[in-house]
Amino acid sequence: MTNICFSGLPAHLTPGMIEFAKEYGFELSTGGLHITLNSTQEERLTISRDGATVSISYHQPVQIFRAVGLVLEHLSDKRFETVEKCYFTMNGAMLDVSQGEALPTRETVFRLLRMMACMGLNCLMLYLEDTYEVEGEPYFGYMRPRYTQDELRAFDDYAYALGVEMIPCIQTLAHLTDLLRWETYADVREDESTLLVGEKRTYDLIEKMIRSSTAPFRSHRIHIGMDEAWRLGQGNYLLRHGLRDKLSIMSEHLSKVTAIVEKLGLRPMMWGDMFFRATLPDGEYYTQDDLEFPSEVLSALQPQLQIIYWDYYSNRETMECMTKLHQKLGRDVIFAGCVRNNRSFAYSHAKSTQNIRDGLSVAKEQGVRETFATVWGDNCPESSLWCILLGLQLYAEEGYAQTVLDEQWYQRFAFCTHGSAKAFEAIKLMDELPEVMGSSGNMKVINTSRFLLWQDPLLGLMDANLPVAFDFEAHYRKLSNSMTEAAERYPAHEQMFRFYASACDALALKADLGLRLTEAYHTKNRKKLAEIADDRIPRVLSAMERLCEVHRDLWMRTNQSIGWEVLDLRYGGAMQRLKTTRARVKGWLAGEIAEIEELKRERLPYNGHDGLTPAYLYRDIVSASRL
Repeated sequence: MTNICFSGLPAHLTPGMIEFAKEYGFELSTGGLHITLNSTQEERLTISRDGATVSISYHQPVQIFRAVGLVLEHLSDKRFETVEKCYFTMNGAMLDVSQGEALPTRETVFRLLRMMACMGLNCLMLYLEDTYEVEGEPYFGYMRPRYTQDELRAFDDYAYALGVEMIPCIQTLAHLTDLLRWETYADVREDESTLLVGEKRTYDLIEKMIRSSTAPFRSHRIHIGMDEAWRLGQGNYLLRHGLRDKLSIMSEHLSKVTAIVEKLGLRPMMWGDMFFRATLPDGEYYTQDDLEFPSEVLSALQPQLQIIYWDYYSNRETMECMTKLHQKLGRDVIFAGCVRNNRSFAYSHAKSTQNIRDGLSVAKEQGVRETFATVWGDNCPESSLWCILLGLQLYAEEGYAQTVLDEQWYQRFAFCTHGSAKAFEAIKLMDELPEVMGSSGNMKVINTSRFLLWQDPLLGLMDANLPVAFDFEAHYRKLSNSMTEAAERYPAHEQMFRFYASACDALALKADLGLRLTEAYHTKNRKKLAEIADDRIPRVLSAMERLCEVHRDLWMRTNQSIGWEVLDLRYGGAMQRLKTTRARVKGWLAGEIAEIEELKRERLPYNGHDGLTPAYLYRDIVSASRL
């Protein structure tokens, strides 16, 4: 094991370096490799090694950990020199720990922070809708996964020791469906997800939320949300106050919320889309048209307020225009891109890579100095949190180089995460069918794995969109073998790869089950139907049961236990429908029922779209009826 002696290590980073040493296989010592650390005002990271002596000049504390990682990565090089420019003053990630019901455990967050420090990412936001404690509000996060104040404080202490700033990200207008379901909040409810603007009780609650969410953290920054208030002023507000334009309502609310933030000595940031939605006649966000924001909007912006331009979808041309339009608001602009693993079992490699490369390139060109990668969890995604690491590594590398080569990205990933970039990239094949989607990859972000696993074999809402000539079983068998091999080769991520191997095993049998059923039924192929009922469906059930067990084990080791009930219901529902399918087929074969009504119905293209198309929400995959 390598011994390292540090000179100039800031005292508050010593506990973090001890944890870092355990992760990356070295010991703090009085001998061995001698590393001298020097803080500099220059926005660059410099490493110079000559034999057993290393000199590191850093601009931000987290860069010490990145530098040590680079030294260890090149440990066999007795002479090693590199200079990296620091393009961003803030570069990090935001984890959605609310919409997906998946609240990472203490050890999960600690492990992620160690890897982020090695990458050189200096910020971690937790997106908290109702998954934190608010004093005097027992229904806030009731029976939901939720962090205590002590847990959040422990995260902040650990992050601080690694040079990472933790920032709470909450919602102070919309996106509060899980909170507003409770009748105790009826008096502050605009609609099912939006707070009622203008009511004293609303702002009393918001002040409690802001105080509670910021109390555990050293940072004086807070993300106040305020995006996607789709029906602002059109619910209870309309009934109480009459018709009023969204722009005026938004400006009034923003002024009151930022006054609370200012009173508490905090600096706010917020999503920028509502300024566009309230200005553009069609209520859209992304545009390439020139805009002039009304003076009413500009006057509502607190001087310290930062505006976040979030974009997970656009091409480079739109990003260039949208960045300039956000800068017209006259406040510091932050860019938020996306590392996408939501609404699926998989990691969306092609779209995430395009978004990161284009978004951060435009940010560098237009002088945006702060950025973070969102990791959304809406609709309880089935994917593993750890599959995002490949995208986070690229996000980090873009912060230290004008142009990042794949070789550089992949090499750093191998050291920082103890994994293989190629193995992680292969997770995309859960959704991506190369023979169908072509060489550009899954740029439409089609969540193939999710709808193939959950869709009803009797109703087959997606069956008309499936490529009938594609061999799903061969595709997923091959991918299962690849995931199993990765599990054996990369022990740090064994559980994740075992999970993906099990998912592939289930998909190999389940993916085209509906196609097989309908074809056999319409051709009256009794032998084939009997084989499906007596052999294939039992094998699918066995594979699904095994997948559920492996998935549950991975979840419990990664997340708090509350929240898993959502996936229990999905697995249970899928397996019960398989049993019903078997009973229906056997009943028809025995002459007990005259026809199988579900298989008789014509299959139509999903939402009128031909070919593979996304079906994002679970409820829209499993039934055309209301759940």
